[in-house]
Amino acid sequence: MRTVPDAESIALVAIDKYIGEGFNFPRLDTMMLTMPAAAEGNIEQFAGRLHRDYETKKEVIIYDYVDSHIRVLEKMYHKRLRTYKKIGYEICNNIIVEKQNANTIFDIDSYEKVYEKDLLEANKEIIISSPGLNHAKVDAFVKLIKHRQEDGVKLTVITLNPEGYPEEKIEDTKRLVEILENYGVKIKLQEHMHEHFAIIDEEIVWYGSMNFLSRAKADDNLMRVKSKDVAQELLEISYG
Repeated sequence: MRTVPDAESIALVAIDKYIGEGFNFPRLDTMMLTMPAAAEGNIEQFAGRLHRDYETKKEVIIYDYVDSHIRVLEKMYHKRLRTYKKIGYEICNNIIVEKQNANTIFDIDSYEKVYEKDLLEANKEIIISSPGLNHAKVDAFVKLIKHRQEDGVKLTVITLNPEGYPEEKIEDTKRLVEILENYGVKIKLQEHMHEHFAIIDEEIVWYGSMNFLSRAKADDNLMRVKSKDVAQELLEISYG
């Protein structure tokens, strides 16, 4: 590999056991992850193969994927996303951004202001997929988007059917659904779901492990992208 001139491209195909500690080829600047992986140490080690100084290297890129149709693979992706954020990566999808900066990884401490600004800038429609609901998040949501709704923005919430909750939570969850409906929010109840996303105006997409209308966990993460294709794919998952 070292005999290939810098002016020519080179591609290396390898399995993880051969590019771990001890492997050093500084010229590499791009990695395409094609098999599921989740362990933070492994992801840091794989990415570390790109973090070697080389005269012609200006940036490093990791191509990852998420299979949102298979829950276990989706969870593995969210774990990788946390690691990417930790080691300083940002999302890139070659789309020109017109509103706020897109293509960013957020956590529980950094997402709220940007997310709320997106909601307040909505012009046509907001669709939120949140399996869980709680009073604090639902109340904050309806108050935040009241004026956008008055301006004609359509609101839809996709969530789990309250009848599927533990018995002690059924009535409380039904009341939350009623609150949303009383505020003019269209509700789509699902018997089974695990998707967490928000779509604003059919192109701004928030996607990750966080319940937008329920309690967030300390290790939750979200990515924000501007992509009509991603928005459409997520809607196809929810609406069939």
